[in-house]
Amino acid sequence: NTNGTTAAVSNVRFTSRSIEAQVTASAPTLVVIAQSFYPAWHATVDGDRVPLLRANVAFQAVPVPAGEHRLRLVYSDRAFHLGGAISGGTVLACLFFWWRFGRRSREA
Repeated sequence: NTNGTTAAVSNVRFTSRSIEAQVTASAPTLVVIAQSFYPAWHATVDGDRVPLLRANVAFQAVPVPAGEHRLRLVYSDRAFHLGGAISGGTVLACLFFWWRFGRRSREA
């Protein structure tokens, strides 16, 4: 770093829907994650929501204050959950109509 600030990132854990890491910084810093920026990602530092920023056009960055902190990024796409709910409702409606009206045609 050009301003003398030191920061260390350790205990990094990646899953398909989250990233967790321990960050130790001597001054407020910006932690850059080499993963594509997408608005469905949400960041917290010590459990408090913080803004997720763009870094180098395509990557993610999170502002972290000085000291030791727990950084967490979680992927939560509302459109995905809404689509799942609509699909599930459609399947249930189809099963209901098949059960309610499909049985009559077989009995006739």
